Amino acid sequence: MATQPAVSWLLTLLLLICIQFGSADQKNITAKPGDNVTLPCTAATNDSVDVAEWIRIDLWPDHVILYRDKQFDPEDQFPSFIGRVDLQDVAHGNVSLILKNVTTNDSGMYECRVIHTENNRTKRSNLDIDPISTVNLTVKAEIKNRGRKYEIKDEEEMDGGKKDGTNNTLLKILVLVVLVVLVVLVVIVIVIIVKRRSSRPEAEEHELERL
Repeated sequence: MATQPAVSWLLTLLLLICIQFGSADQKNITAKPGDNVTLPCTAATNDSVDVAEWIRIDLWPDHVILYRDKQFDPEDQFPSFIGRVDLQDVAHGNVSLILKNVTTNDSGMYECRVIHTENNRTKRSNLDIDPISTVNLTVKAEIKNRGRKYEIKDEEEMDGGKKDGTNNTLLKILVLVVLVVLVVLVVIVIVIIVKRRSSRPEAEEHELERL
């Protein structure tokens, strides 16, 4: 009986983790060169945020844009984003990234992180937290030929989207399998411990009877 609460708790934890994985899917945005795009990211509350950072994974540790101390911090900003990025409405918790005049070089996976803290001097190292928004931006060039539009894609771009999606799916499956195995192992250990404890009184009674 002692194992039932533990098993129920572990199953509940596994369910919550599965729900989290299911709800953390990335957003995909497609644009053409020269477009202005907005990558969505909204803080949990509508209050002003203290620190907000956007990065592109392949350019880290340089950032796309960093807001702290009630101003934008140009330190470690990747050069190609200087003068082309802004946040939509920081005062009300909307830190969606506005990226102007995009090019094919802007394609990539973007992550948004936000911190609410009383210490406005929060250092960038403290932004080692999970992103609240992940956006995959794809910028595709087009050419016109006899009234038809053709998208220009190199082999790397064509394979990259498929690989990213496949890798993300495989990673989620692998993590879930590992979690299930861990839960099963924990349950087995709990059952063994309970059985050993319950068998001790019986063994002691047998010893007393022999004496």
